[in-house]
Amino acid sequence: MKKKLYFAHCILDYGNEIEQKSIDVIKSFGFDVENPNQPHHQDQYNKKKMKYYLEEIIPSCNGLVYLPSERGITSGVYQEITKAILIGMPVYRITRTGIFDNVENIDYEDNDEILTYEETLDYIREVMPLR
Repeated sequence: MKKKLYFAHCILDYGNEIEQKSIDVIKSFGFDVENPNQPHHQDQYNKKKMKYYLEEIIPSCNGLVYLPSERGITSGVYQEITKAILIGMPVYRITRTGIFDNVENIDYEDNDEILTYEETLDYIREVMPLR
């Protein structure tokens, strides 16, 4: 049976070309993909918020792969990465150019690539009206 990776990525990438290309690359490495951008996940998220992904979906997978947004790692994706690390899962990164690699650890204090909650909201508000 194939191992399943949870695909953590910013909602701004839901339904776009980079999302599908990333899924194709992940699958090319032999993994199944648990994509939170599915109607049944959205229904549960609306009821339980991030707790749904953090407590139910991520632990049901064999690992996590994240795609940084155009500005870095958004706060929700960072929460998902942290959960995976805390429960001992392997964490992988896929770049926006399709490079897939293993991530040992991400330190919030030393990584300017990680957006705060406020920075994430500002980013989403700025980009959403343009789409």
